[in-house]
Amino acid sequence: MSHENVEIVRRAFEAALQKPKPDFEIVNALFDPDHELVSLISSIEGSFIGARGFAAWLGDLDGTFDSWETEMGELRNAGGERVVVAMRFLGHSRGAGVPLELRIWFIATVRDGKVARTESYESESRALAAAGLAERSDVG
Repeated sequence: MSHENVEIVRRAFEAALQKPKPDFEIVNALFDPDHELVSLISSIEGSFIGARGFAAWLGDLDGTFDSWETEMGELRNAGGERVVVAMRFLGHSRGAGVPLELRIWFIATVRDGKVARTESYESESRALAAAGLAERSDVG
């Protein structure tokens, strides 16, 4: 099941972050309808729930950046239902066009063949600790 979960997460993230717009057929098939996204700024705004939450999260990104893209790095089975994803985020701020590059790590939880929860972390060590894995230097 662990390899299966990694592939579900890979396909789900690729579809959700596809440009110029997400592949909603795949998104709807691979994300739980009550999916919870805990973003890096969720401690301020709260998490994003379901399709409306996903649309709000995308709207936040589009409102903040003139352009943005992501590059998925390594996906790693974290045991059981969880997968750790390394991601690179590239964007240019709206108006000023200031470039931004971030490394972000996610823990995706798969239940019944669908991504049910996604949590964001600003460092590899925090993501791996949250997933119960020892830090390795080859993620991402």
